[in-house]
Amino acid sequence: MQSILNEAANEPTESWNQIAPLLDGAMEQLGQKDHDALVLRFFAGRNFKEVGAALGASEDAAKMRVNRALEKLRKFFAKRGVSSTTAIIAGTISANSVQAAPMALAKAVTAIAVAKGAAATISTLILVKGALNLMAWAKAKATIMGISLLLAAVTTTALAINWELNSEALDKNPPIIILQPTQFKSIITGGAQSGDKIVFKNVSLPLLLATAYHHTTLEFRMVLPSKRPTENFDFMFTLSGDWTEALKSEIQKQFGLVAHVETRQADVLLAKAINSNAPGLKIVSTNENQQIGNFRDVVFKGVPIDWLTSWLEAVTKMPVINQTGLTNYYDITVQWKPQAGQSEADAIRQILPDQFGIRLVPTNMPIEMLVVEKVK
Repeated sequence: MQSILNEAANEPTESWNQIAPLLDGAMEQLGQKDHDALVLRFFAGRNFKEVGAALGASEDAAKMRVNRALEKLRKFFAKRGVSSTTAIIAGTISANSVQAAPMALAKAVTAIAVAKGAAATISTLILVKGALNLMAWAKAKATIMGISLLLAAVTTTALAINWELNSEALDKNPPIIILQPTQFKSIITGGAQSGDKIVFKNVSLPLLLATAYHHTTLEFRMVLPSKRPTENFDFMFTLSGDWTEALKSEIQKQFGLVAHVETRQADVLLAKAINSNAPGLKIVSTNENQQIGNFRDVVFKGVPIDWLTSWLEAVTKMPVINQTGLTNYYDITVQWKPQAGQSEADAIRQILPDQFGIRLVPTNMPIEMLVVEKVK
């Protein structure tokens, strides 16, 4: 490997600029074993003995396969006007392996480990885990989720997990995925994120579903099956990849639930502006996007009016459609308390016109709903 890198060292940037745009296409043209051999050798940095073990071949056979695959790449590039040697190609790819890894490595990792499923050997898992450590891009493709889950099942055994809600604690956890009934019933729902890693504590299933399927609200815009878990859950994801896809997969596996967005008729409230100069709406020039305080005493700073209408959904427990036409950013302070025998929805409707120049008008209309169903 070192001799190959030395040969390529004189012109790494020029060589990479020439082959980089063609590399994914070239790798896709290779047979599966040739493809996997190159990935393990040059992206994962494995020696020929390890490459052979992963592919079920001898060390000499692995060396021959790698050389033949490199020759195929050389011919592929030559047909497209890039003249190089197999040594230069190998060294250039190795030197830029982290940058080049996403598509090529995703395919190889899945092919080598997922295809073997539960029968994957420990040596194969070690190779795959080593390859995964090279994934330095921000968002790994969803195609690697299978192997990520496989590794998670192996690595979670007997590990001490830190459930503190901060990025530092999250970063120190091993690569795992956990979805379990909450161990933190006494705390308020919370979460933390660090890059692709995320943790939730004491979260309802509707909130997990809304998050996994990128739905904007909770059960007020959801159609939920009558028979579903009603307890809260903890979720942690510290692998490489899209945690929302992993969460979808876990929800389906554990509860047999999937979801899709569908337009349906529903009872809603239309938020309409009746006074754009209401005293409770202070126009500001900065977009701070902050919400401070609690449910009964809340302050919004530098927010669009959508923040207020979204908060109103939580109070009224109905979908609220913003038809105010207000486009500024506002500082908004909401202080309210229901009177004796008065519902929260009625209390907030009462203060809206005078303080914020907004009226909620009930109607029935088609809106987008997240429809959650049992897997058929």
